[in-house]
Amino acid sequence: MDVDLDYAIDSARGKWTFGLNGTYTFVQDQQITATAPVFDFVNTVGNPIKLRWAGHLSWSFKGWTVLTTVNHTAPSRIRAPCRRAAWMSGTFGYEAANASLVGRQISLQIVKRWGR
Repeated sequence: MDVDLDYAIDSARGKWTFGLNGTYTFVQDQQITATAPVFDFVNTVGNPIKLRWAGHLSWSFKGWTVLTTVNHTAPSRIRAPCRRAAWMSGTFGYEAANASLVGRQISLQIVKRWGR
C-alpha cells in the first residue's frame, strides 16, 4: 500500500508545505515447489522492506526556501531465504539497497533564488 499526502498553506509570512509518503508491504510469499514451505520474503535481503516512509516540511519566503526531511526504514531481517544461498546473498549485516552506512543523521537545506 502506498500513501502520499501533501498540504500547502500560503500566509503573509510565506508558504508552508507539509508532506508524508510511505509504503507498507503486507506480504510477499513465495513457494519454490508445490511441496516446499511458503516463505515470506518481506524484510529479507534484496526484497521489499515492510515499512518505509518519508516526511517533509518546507517554508518559502521572498526567494528563500528552508526544507527539512525525515526518512524512516523499518528494521529488516537481514538474512537469506534459504541457508544454502546465504553465502551468495551478501548477508553480512548490511544491505545497500535498504540501509545506509551513515545511520541516523540530521540535515537542513536552505536555498536562495536570485534574478527572478
